[in-house]
Amino acid sequence: AVGAQPSSGDEWVEQRCLRFGSETDPPENTMVRGQPLVCQKAYMRVTFFALGLLDRPPGQGLAILLVGLGAGQLTHLWRRHLPRTPGQTHTIHCVEKHAEVVELARAHFDLEQAAEGVEVTVRVQDGQAALQQAAAASYDLVVVDLSVGSFVDAATCRDLRRVLRPGGVCVHNYVSHRWFPRDGKTRLR
Repeated sequence: AVGAQPSSGDEWVEQRCLRFGSETDPPENTMVRGQPLVCQKAYMRVTFFALGLLDRPPGQGLAILLVGLGAGQLTHLWRRHLPRTPGQTHTIHCVEKHAEVVELARAHFDLEQAAEGVEVTVRVQDGQAALQQAAAASYDLVVVDLSVGSFVDAATCRDLRRVLRPGGVCVHNYVSHRWFPRDGKTRLR
């Protein structure tokens, strides 16, 4: 959905929203046109706290896996704010189950803007399948950004742990107790 909203001044700004479902459902992502770095959702800011928890030597590029693309706003934020040194390259691999979401992100949310030192790849694939196919210890940061109602089972949790490098961090959006077994045996730590 594309609409306009009043800004802090008298002018109106274009706002783009990605919704799954009907017009009355809350937006998954909201971006003010021309201001893709303004975090509309608190969980996006949390992913930056996770970067501070990573145990990586300075100067080495990060490997990030984003499971669930949405409008791709996290890729905008990472491209802009990941610290870089000359010759360093960060890689961001995004997997999204629905081709329509990728098409909308490219067409309306400027998904694949270039940034020096950051490579972004996007592919249409089920997140669980992507985790199963990923090599062990291949990511520093995994962000699982699935829409409400998505299911993450114990096997997926084991795959998340397997693909993380030593000192890596996994961040979940919309995690609830029903997605993780209460047996205490399935943990990413």
